[in-house]
Amino acid sequence: MLCDTNGGSLPSKIRAGVEAVVERLAAVGKGTGTGIHTHNDCDLAVANSLAAIVAGAAHVQGTINGLGERCGNADLVSVIANLALKKKGYEVLGGKGIEHLTELSRYVYEVANMHFRNNLFLGRDTPGRGILTLANSTAHNTTDYNGYHPNRGVQEQYRYFKPKSGTNVYEPKREDWQIFSTLKEFQAATGQETHSVEVDFDIFEKLSPPDHANRYAVYHAMDLNFTLKVNSKAVDAGVVIPTVNEDFAGRAPDLGAMESGKPAPHYGPRWLTWQPFYR
Repeated sequence: MLCDTNGGSLPSKIRAGVEAVVERLAAVGKGTGTGIHTHNDCDLAVANSLAAIVAGAAHVQGTINGLGERCGNADLVSVIANLALKKKGYEVLGGKGIEHLTELSRYVYEVANMHFRNNLFLGRDTPGRGILTLANSTAHNTTDYNGYHPNRGVQEQYRYFKPKSGTNVYEPKREDWQIFSTLKEFQAATGQETHSVEVDFDIFEKLSPPDHANRYAVYHAMDLNFTLKVNSKAVDAGVVIPTVNEDFAGRAPDLGAMESGKPAPHYGPRWLTWQPFYR
């Protein structure tokens, strides 16, 4: 097992190292397969894992969603999906089960106590689907200060689960979940999301809601404008997250990625000063 435990290697270095080990093992007649264990400190754990496989590694260590020490480990969901869909000649999960990767990823996030703040969760009016499923592995949760646009016509909008008193490991049944139609009902009954609000697409200056009848439509980032309207419900409705939004413009940070009264975040090379043309 070859390890990039500090997550500091580039794919080229990983590939060269694995190739050297595979060649050496073959030369001495060792049939033991080579494995790779990467960390994500340089945001390259998945890329390094794939490079190792190309170089001859037969085993990848990682975690679901990349959850792990420091910046995390290789995300096995991404590794599996890339091998199954992008590369030829690799069999993963016994040739079946790929369609459940998204479901698995969401389930792990739910039970891992992932907490969200200052986010906008905008439903596209998908029939029969609520806007929030919140499941905790403990009775404590810090998810709050979010904006929700529920899916119209759905009664079970907010689903909440927390462990039973004195019981740590068990399979929850449907009756263990608390189900609510509105955010106010959810807040009053559970004490969760006490600072969160329900919003609509009118919080944006110019953003049309997606077409719920066309679930698989592709929306290009360059066509979307998430600039918030001044004085909308999402403005000043967030909370400070150190090193992320400490330079907010109003009384408090805004919900979402765009801060009203501030320039849009610049992603990519600093020399790129125009709108990319690609789609």
